[in-house]
Formats: sequence, C-alpha cells, structure tokens
Amino acid sequence: MNGIVRQLVAARREQHLTQADVAARMGCAQGAVANRESGTRAVRLDVAEAWAAALGYRLALIPLEGEEGAA
Repeated sequence: MNGIVRQLVAARREQHLTQADVAARMGCAQGAVANRESGTRAVRLDVAEAWAAALGYRLALIPLEGEEGAA
C-alpha cells in the first residue's frame, strides 16, 4: 500500500466510515474502494482527489526541502 492510500485508509478509519460509505460519497462501488485499498488496482490521481474529497481532504504538493533530489 503506497503512502497516499495508507493515509486515505487511516482517515476513513478515524472517521469510522466503511468502504461503502466512502464509495457512496465518491459515486462508485464499494469493491472499487476495496480494490484500491488492497492494492489490487492502482490509484489514479483523479481517483485519489475524489477519495480525499469524500473524506474532507484535498491533495497537496509539499516541497522536498533538504531532501535528496530536491530542486
């Protein structure tokens, strides 16, 4: 499970929501959320944005200040 998915799952659990609750907010099937949480399906950026919005979040870029490879 990648970092974004891990954070989205944690946010869902903190809010005591089921996969079905999140799916209803996103307008998709519960299985679609389950497949992404399990890593069976990759998470596209637009899906990650919708998933985050369903949980009351938005995605953001954070600079890699002081990290290797930072501009």
